[in-house]
Amino acid sequence: TLFTKKKISKVYVSYNESYSFEINGVRIPMQHLSTPTSPGIVLGAPVLPKSGIYETPTMFLGWSRKTFVECKMTEPLPINILGISVEVTV
Repeated sequence: TLFTKKKISKVYVSYNESYSFEINGVRIPMQHLSTPTSPGIVLGAPVLPKSGIYETPTMFLGWSRKTFVECKMTEPLPINILGISVEVTV
């Protein structure tokens, strides 16, 4: 319920044609934004935007009645967040 203390354990971010971004202040580097058919950074090749779902490692944000996930881009590059899903521990 709204007044029960909870914590966010994991965050899943679905992104499309995006570059590196941050989740709760933790930068997600481009090499993590890759899939088996589209590898991360290759030396000498241009850096292209990626699409997929990123799963954060276990997060230790603490317990609170109100929990937030902040997803932001610090550079003026394209970002398309299609959805955010969270794993909550109550």
